[in-house]
Amino acid sequence: MNAPLLSVRDLVVEYGEPGGLFARKRMRALDGIGFEVGAGETLGLVGESGCGKSTLARALVGLVPVVRGVVEFEGVDRIGACGAARDRACRGMQLVFQDAQASLDPRQRVGDAVAEGIDIHGLAHGRERAERVAKLLEQVGLPAAAADRWPHEFSGGQRQRIGLARALAVEPKLLLLDEPVAALDRSVQAQVVNLLLDLRERRRMSTLFISHDVALVAAVSDRLAVMHLGQIVEIGPTDALLARPRHPFTQALFAAAEWPASGERAALGIALRGEPPSPFARPTGCAFHPRCPVARVECRRDPPPEREAGADHRYRCVE
Repeated sequence: MNAPLLSVRDLVVEYGEPGGLFARKRMRALDGIGFEVGAGETLGLVGESGCGKSTLARALVGLVPVVRGVVEFEGVDRIGACGAARDRACRGMQLVFQDAQASLDPRQRVGDAVAEGIDIHGLAHGRERAERVAKLLEQVGLPAAAADRWPHEFSGGQRQRIGLARALAVEPKLLLLDEPVAALDRSVQAQVVNLLLDLRERRRMSTLFISHDVALVAAVSDRLAVMHLGQIVEIGPTDALLARPRHPFTQALFAAAEWPASGERAALGIALRGEPPSPFARPTGCAFHPRCPVARVECRRDPPPEREAGADHRYRCVE
C-alpha cells in the first residue's frame, strides 16, 4: 500500500440510549476501529445497515464526538489538532453525504452552497469565486447557470452532483463517500459512479467508499474493509478478499450480494442465522457468534484475535 494519508487507530464512539438526558445505557457504535488509507488509494467499506459505517465517516470529519482514538491525517491527529493544523485537516478530508437533499440548505442557492468551503477558507473572492463555482459545476456535469437556482429544482442525481462539487471546492486529498448512490436509480447510479472514478483519476484523490452494495464497492476499490457491529472484522486487497474471504461474516455478506455474471470469486454457501444483535446488548466474546454457523465455545467467551491471511490481509476470528 502507498504511504498512509489517513491512519485511524482504536477509534471508539458511543451514543446514549434513546430516552432523554437521564438515559444511563450507552451504545458503542464504533469499537476500536483501525485502518489506513494510502495516497491515491480507494478503500471500500461494506457492512449491514446499522453497523456503524456512516458513524465512522462522520467521526472522521468531527461531526460526532469521539470517546477515544486517533484520526491521523497527513501525520497530524485531527481529533487533538487546533488552529492551522485543524484547518488543513478539515480542508483535506471532505465528506459527501448519503442524503443529498438533506445536506443542502433549501434557502441557499446552489452557487452559495458550492462556495461555502471556498468562503470559509478564504480561497477566492468576487469574480474568481464565481468562476471557480462555475468550473466546479461543469466538472460534475452541471451547467454553470445552475449556480443561480435552488436545490429543489434538481433531481436526486443532480443534487448528489452538487454535493460532490461542494466537497471538491476546497481541493481535498481524501474524499469520504457515504452511500453516494444508494438513493438513486440504477442508470443514475452508473453515471455518478463513472463521474467519481473520473474525478478520482484526474485529481489523484484518495477515497473511502462506503456502501452496502458489496459488488459496487468491490468494483471500484483497491482494498476492502468489512464492518460488523462497530468493528472491522476483515480488511485486505480486494482481489484477495474476493478469492478467499476468511471471516464467516465476510463469506455470508459476499454470498448474499448481487454480483455481475462475469468475474472469478470463491464459491460461497454460508448463510446467516437469526437477527443482528442489539448494539445496546453486545454479545460477549465475538460479537458475530450468535449468528455464526461455525461458532465454537471460545467464540462466546473470548474476543477473537487478529490473524494474518497474506500480504496486508487481516481478519478477526478464532479459526
